[in-house]
Amino acid sequence: MDQSGGQRSGAEGASPETVREDTVEAVRRDLLRLKLDPALMEPILLRLARIYERLRPEAYRAVLFGLALGCTAQRREHQELRASLDRVAKLESSLSSFGAAVMKLESSLRTLTTRLTRGPQLTKSHTTVH
Repeated sequence: MDQSGGQRSGAEGASPETVREDTVEAVRRDLLRLKLDPALMEPILLRLARIYERLRPEAYRAVLFGLALGCTAQRREHQELRASLDRVAKLESSLSSFGAAVMKLESSLRTLTTRLTRGPQLTKSHTTVH
């Protein structure tokens, strides 16, 4: 019984085990047409199957339309995130290459500085040995 004293419909209080299999399959077909992410499909399937029989056809279509919009937005967000991650990986690679080039340059400059600072000393020692 519901709070008003009336009988609850079977679909309203249904657990996943008591939802009619043909209802679950009808909802599954509709969700498959939306090309939902499989990870999202099962929880949505069970919730939608529980209320399916209480919804008017136009309300059910509105739910499916909302799911389609939400899934499209989620896919777009996922694609944008993937593209951002790819850009970050390329930038990281470029910065790593740049860092390696700077380290080589630093090493070369140290070597050059060492040679330049020793060079005049070698020249002085050759000239004073006469």
